[in-house]
Amino acid sequence: MEDVAREYFNELLSASFLQPGHDGMVDYFTIHDLLCDLAEEVSGRDCFRMEKGFTGEVPQDVRYLFVGTYDREKLTKKISGLKHLRTLIINDIIWLKSDESEFLASMFTMLTGLRKLRVLNMRVARERSGFGFSFSFPDSIGQLKHLRYFGFMVPVLHKLTLPGAFTKLYHMQVVDFGHCKFLAFSRGEDMMNLVNLRRVISKADLDFPNVGRLTWLQMLPFFTISKKQGYESHQLKYLNKLQGKLQIHGLENVESKEEAVEVSLAGKEKLTELVLVWDDKNCSPEVQAEVLEGLCPSKYLERLEIRGYRGKRIPSWMMGTHNGSPKNLQDLHFIRCSLDDLPGNTEHLTSLKNVIRYNYSQSKLAKD
Repeated sequence: MEDVAREYFNELLSASFLQPGHDGMVDYFTIHDLLCDLAEEVSGRDCFRMEKGFTGEVPQDVRYLFVGTYDREKLTKKISGLKHLRTLIINDIIWLKSDESEFLASMFTMLTGLRKLRVLNMRVARERSGFGFSFSFPDSIGQLKHLRYFGFMVPVLHKLTLPGAFTKLYHMQVVDFGHCKFLAFSRGEDMMNLVNLRRVISKADLDFPNVGRLTWLQMLPFFTISKKQGYESHQLKYLNKLQGKLQIHGLENVESKEEAVEVSLAGKEKLTELVLVWDDKNCSPEVQAEVLEGLCPSKYLERLEIRGYRGKRIPSWMMGTHNGSPKNLQDLHFIRCSLDDLPGNTEHLTSLKNVIRYNYSQSKLAKD
């Protein structure tokens, strides 16, 4: 279904019904004013907008509500009784004083009365610029059983804590915390219950065990392999819907080619950028060479970066003697590696533009 929706979206984009844009942080799409007017006319009472200065009544059967200007008292009064509401987007920033975390908690308690809510989106920041705040979501958030998208965008210095009740939102697909860099999970071991989860958007690492059970996951920027239960290399085996960039640390904890093959990088065809990192210098170079041989990436990979590799040989998939070699590779980087020479036989990598090595003394070799 998602692939069909993507095809429809791309068709609308190619026909200029949608116009791409960028505001310096995120990509977005807009539609022409005439198309917007037509959509609002067709939607009737299902959709409603509350803009600055609004004093009227919100239709009680409205399903999709957009709030352009935040007014604390007015918003609480207007939305608390909207039992049919499916989407609530508060586009304005909710500015909080340092002692107002309790207000946010009470606001979430009020929102739990909107039992049909599928999409909840808001932006929050403290009034004193440059200082973050800590906020723990109340357990009442677990009552929003039908949530698919939860956006709670905060600045980078704000710390958010997800309660155990959050892991009961089994329909959740996308969680967006903006630039939040400090994200804590009260019961990280239960995050595996969110079996429909596609994306957790933040600057923080998803540090919870058994992430491999979230087979619909599309975004996992960072993963560290360790001997600790729930963080083994095989956690990555079935995450074949991952997209964009994946950075894998702790490869010194992978002990054989067979174990590396089990990571199934070749099956992750939507990954375009891959970073492979050995953090421990004491790992045997021979074992590293075998592990790298087993970490053959998808043929659709565009950028590959290898760090801390002390093996002396290049894997067969990099030399064109392997059927699954990454033929779309454009950039190949070796950082703090012990290779005597850069790979020379790369003619089969027809898209390759750069082969770069940063050695221990930070000198650089490049081949265009």
